[in-house]
Amino acid sequence: MSGILGALGGYYEFVGWSGDLSSASPTSKVVMDSNKRVVAQFKPNYTMPLLILAGVTITALLTTIAGLRVKTRSRQKAPPPPPKK
Repeated sequence: MSGILGALGGYYEFVGWSGDLSSASPTSKVVMDSNKRVVAQFKPNYTMPLLILAGVTITALLTTIAGLRVKTRSRQKAPPPPPKK
């Protein structure tokens, strides 16, 4: 697979043959006793890109939440302002 999805581990997986040969096996025999039309069928597999993107998203969310909690705690621990005279 090309592009960013390929770079993230996406690929096409073999599904089977269609046309004058119907099989899910990657290897098959065809008797060439006349003109034949055989087409290899593939489907995209996005499992790895989706896992990577989910991991990045979850990491970003957890980092944001942790940062907000630290800010909230630091505000709560600030000393009160001095009394006005």
